[in-house]
Amino acid sequence: MARLLRVEYPGAYYHVINRGKNQEKMFNNKAREIAIYIARDMTRITCKDLGEYFGGVSGALITMMHNRIADELKKNKRLKGRIKNIRNQIFKI
Repeated sequence: MARLLRVEYPGAYYHVINRGKNQEKMFNNKAREIAIYIARDMTRITCKDLGEYFGGVSGALITMMHNRIADELKKNKRLKGRIKNIRNQIFKI
């Protein structure tokens, strides 16, 4: 069975198109990846729906970004502390 056609619209992000010739990261923005990590951990929103919220990217890319930050948290105590502070600020609202 063939893959369904992609729904295209102006300003959309497409994972395959935006990977680049050298397979570089689609987004090179740590703040965005941290926001995705926190949003996925603190909500019950699906990766697909988070992808729509974060610019129309695929759910697989959301999972990849989340896992990248989760791996970095195991090594980087400073980042872990900063994310903890962000979560505390969210709960104070």
